[in-house]
Amino acid sequence: MAGVAHGVLFHHFGSKRGLYVEAVNEISKLLFELPLPEPGAPPRARIRQILFEHFHRISQHERLVVGYINGSLGIASDPEAWEVLETRRITIISHALEVVGLDPTAEAPRMTLRAISAGMDQLSALWVQQNRAYPVDALVEAMMQIIVGALRGASALDPSLDTSSAEDLLLPHD
Repeated sequence: MAGVAHGVLFHHFGSKRGLYVEAVNEISKLLFELPLPEPGAPPRARIRQILFEHFHRISQHERLVVGYINGSLGIASDPEAWEVLETRRITIISHALEVVGLDPTAEAPRMTLRAISAGMDQLSALWVQQNRAYPVDALVEAMMQIIVGALRGASALDPSLDTSSAEDLLLPHD
């Protein structure tokens, strides 16, 4: 349909699978390679900015998001495609942990934040499918609370981990 000979595709991508992995890479980049906020802002503002950027991207690429989320089981079954996606997610998670003063290599918070990133994918797809039933501000605040809960969960996994100061940085102060 693109008017490109099969030979050119195979020369460039090596195989159908190579084309597939590159498509996953491009989609992952478009949806999940978010610009990192300015380092001078307070941690809560920086994490909120990442979330705002995420939902802004989602709103710009609604059909792509729903297809991507629905096809994520296929991506998970392909180790190379899965690694493409995971690399982007872990980059954002590591940055978020650094922002709140936690070790970005600590396994327990990486695990709990990674778990909620899958939930955020589902939240994003549902938000689109339900015609954006909630304003972005509400989605961001809900995710901030979920992130705090994930950090508390990390402390349950690793009792030597103190996440209280990180939680405090993320909670709103009236």
